[in-house]
Amino acid sequence: FLERLIFGLRMNEGIDLVMLEKDLRFNLPADTRKNMDDLIQGGFLAADDGRIKTTLRGRLVLDEIAGRLI
Repeated sequence: FLERLIFGLRMNEGIDLVMLEKDLRFNLPADTRKNMDDLIQGGFLAADDGRIKTTLRGRLVLDEIAGRLI
């Protein structure tokens, strides 16, 4: 799950979390979701129409973002 999440964040279109959870039958842990929300509030990730993707600012520190989500 986390591998597909991190790989998806490296793509321009980001990743559809709902579809990812359904495909893998896995729910995002609460602490990971909290970290993701913090990164959205900080301007590193963006939530758009059910998709999560990195912002320009987030792409510059994507390895750090991955570390926080793992």
